Amino acid sequence: MLYYMDIIEYTKKFQCIEIENDFFSKKTPGGVLYWDVVRYEVFNVIYNRLAKAEYNSTGQLSGLSLMSKIYHLLKFLYSTNFVKYKYLCFTYSRYSPNGGQHVDLILNDLLSIIQNKSMIIETYMRADVKYNYPIHFNFGWALFRYKEKLKGIFKKNPQKKFDVAEILNCVFETDIDLNPLIGCLLTRFEQESRYYQKLFTKMKPAIIFMTMNGIQKGMFAAAQKLRIPLVELQHAQIGFAHPAYSYPESIRPNQLETLPEYFFTFSPFWTKNINYPVKNIISIGNSYFALKTIKKTRNYSILFIFANIYSKDMMGLLDKLLYEGFRERVCVKLHPNQAHEVDCIKKHYAKHPNVDIVFIERSVKDLLSASGSIIVVQSTSLYEALHNNIKVMILKIKHYKLHANVFDDPNVYLVENAQDVLKALSNGYVKAHSISCFDDFNNNKLLDFLKVFE
Repeated sequence: MLYYMDIIEYTKKFQCIEIENDFFSKKTPGGVLYWDVVRYEVFNVIYNRLAKAEYNSTGQLSGLSLMSKIYHLLKFLYSTNFVKYKYLCFTYSRYSPNGGQHVDLILNDLLSIIQNKSMIIETYMRADVKYNYPIHFNFGWALFRYKEKLKGIFKKNPQKKFDVAEILNCVFETDIDLNPLIGCLLTRFEQESRYYQKLFTKMKPAIIFMTMNGIQKGMFAAAQKLRIPLVELQHAQIGFAHPAYSYPESIRPNQLETLPEYFFTFSPFWTKNINYPVKNIISIGNSYFALKTIKKTRNYSILFIFANIYSKDMMGLLDKLLYEGFRERVCVKLHPNQAHEVDCIKKHYAKHPNVDIVFIERSVKDLLSASGSIIVVQSTSLYEALHNNIKVMILKIKHYKLHANVFDDPNVYLVENAQDVLKALSNGYVKAHSISCFDDFNNNKLLDFLKVFE
């Protein structure tokens, strides 16, 4: 195996390999250009092996009862067959900003304008939450996949080999069996593409808006094939080392059929140094992230931002701080995909009254407003903190160099241990020109955009 390389170095090497070996022209025996469909997962699988990162992917369980599933399926089928909507909006409402109804903070501005003309298809299917708008669960896709599984019982699917797998393993000196992963991703892509072509043909929306929940290449391909404009809205941090949004410079707009036609961003800050080859990138803003809300009372000295891939490292740092006698209040904010870890982490810190564990009952924004500093490895929360004039500490592990664009900020500290954290806490906040990461939502820009498709 190659020596450990940081995420930036790895991305540069990965993109060189893609171009030198003409990966974007690779086709399946059926003629499908497959590399862009699988590159995000392949990129991460190889890097996680090189970085020795532990990653546990967990399926999202809806928790819906059988009767509830039947109800939502019938509701979906009725709306898609008998109700006419101008717009289709795919939401991912994983946030509950005030501990109440769940909302998609990315599409919320847009929905405040077009909700009455839209069918809202929710992809965050949870039985234990209420939503901020009338939603339909995506049970059409669930039914379609169930039918495909039944068909698959009677089909033999021989193991396919893909030359990209052999090339990547050779260059990075790994021994990962990428063929089953690539085969599985292509099967899902082909299913998604067929399903969304049927859905979009039936509903004939003027525009499709969506918040990314996974890598939905099948949806993009279906919209492109039917020539229906699809708009993806930026949902989180993006940058050079994010393979879903960063491509080699030689890949140009219109070249790939597995990208959205439009991409709406939080501000121009995010796309300055990347090549995301969609046809149109529009900076439209986001009112939730743009609004600065700082409370007078700081309840927490440190806000730890966890993610399942970093839990072990972050807990190790926090444990060391506590062992050395740190008694100031600390909040641990878990990622929405860490539902399976909540009880374990709460139990781990049960004997420490100065440590609070928060899952989805409070937003990062709310917790930032009550915190004096934040510790991350890589997260959009870092930019939220800087936007709100809060001191940032970055734990120097794994993907931390994704934030290299802010290393020179006087309020950003790179830390490796508890002593570094304590030293950073002792320094005051430097009043400097803050980074403009989030612009307010531009209603007029959206209205002008919609008029084009009247």
